[in-house]
Amino acid sequence: MSATHEAARDYARRGIPTFPCAPNGKHPITTHGVNDATTDPDQIDRWFGYERRANLAVPTGSPSRLVVLDIDMKHGVDGLATLARLEADLGALPVTLTSTTPNRGQHRWFPMPPDVAIRCDVSRIAGEDAPGLDVRGTNGYVLVPPSAINGSRYSWLNKIEPAALPARWIEALSRRAAARVTTKRWQPRRGEHGRVARWCISALQREARGLAATPPGERNVRLWRAAAALGGLVHFGAIGENDVREALTWACSRWSERDARKDADTLERGLAWGTENPLSIDFGDDSAP
Repeated sequence: MSATHEAARDYARRGIPTFPCAPNGKHPITTHGVNDATTDPDQIDRWFGYERRANLAVPTGSPSRLVVLDIDMKHGVDGLATLARLEADLGALPVTLTSTTPNRGQHRWFPMPPDVAIRCDVSRIAGEDAPGLDVRGTNGYVLVPPSAINGSRYSWLNKIEPAALPARWIEALSRRAAARVTTKRWQPRRGEHGRVARWCISALQREARGLAATPPGERNVRLWRAAAALGGLVHFGAIGENDVREALTWACSRWSERDARKDADTLERGLAWGTENPLSIDFGDDSAP
């Protein structure tokens, strides 16, 4: 039995669901990705007995009741410095269960607070820029030990119980950028279809062109944000999901080096988040572009 297989069984015994990701990669290799996570020992045996080199992932949010602060230290970004700045403002985080990542970063694990929605976000906390600091909450996941990337393993810095998040951190992690959000689908007024269609096409083209020109080291974040932004248009019924997928997939294809499966996963996660959490878009305002 591989170390990963044994670890998956151990997580299952503790009531923590897992699922396999690609060997030497972060993208899921199951049909429904994070939604396939399970504690079923038979399914775990089938997955990890068949693909002995697979990496191991744990879903964040409701399946595990865990939230993770993902601290990156790569491409010149110092997530620990960003965290120190936030702690000076919000108060120090308690010592908690912590794993290290191959890029010298950390995953700090906390229980998901009851009756609070903490969603995934990339380089942003409470709607403000937080370079190198990602939040893994609802619909998210992280790789866990003994997964490895390019020969460097994830490992446990400690194995203590996850500590509760302080109240000010809970408020910050659950807060979104100020925006009026409506769940009503857009209904065009007479003569409005053409104007809004042009607006949507322009937005789609602008995002795709900007993404295609994004330099290495910034692409994953830019892809997620583009998909999330366009997901708002999908939410309002102003544009189709496949239009977004095709445009952003085209943009990714312009990159000289890429991981197509990782790009697809990032796109889907961003699109899902944006569709669920749309920013305010008032198509009825005649002053809009």
